[in-house]
Amino acid sequence: MVKRKCFICGTDMDEKIISTDIGWGEYRLTVNDAKAYVCPNCGEIIFSAEEVNKLQELGRSQSVLDNDK
Repeated sequence: MVKRKCFICGTDMDEKIISTDIGWGEYRLTVNDAKAYVCPNCGEIIFSAEEVNKLQELGRSQSVLDNDK
């Protein structure tokens, strides 16, 4: 991962593995072991484009459950 500065407070962000909640429609998931940048000062969290794509794909996969009803 590349070094990033927090766009809210300007502090250098730390690379971390975190848990995050995602959802699509009425479905919610908790994803463990997501790679993220976390600001140690204000707590802002950002994800790389690759990680966002993976999280969105997981969320969208839940919409298939709606079609099976």
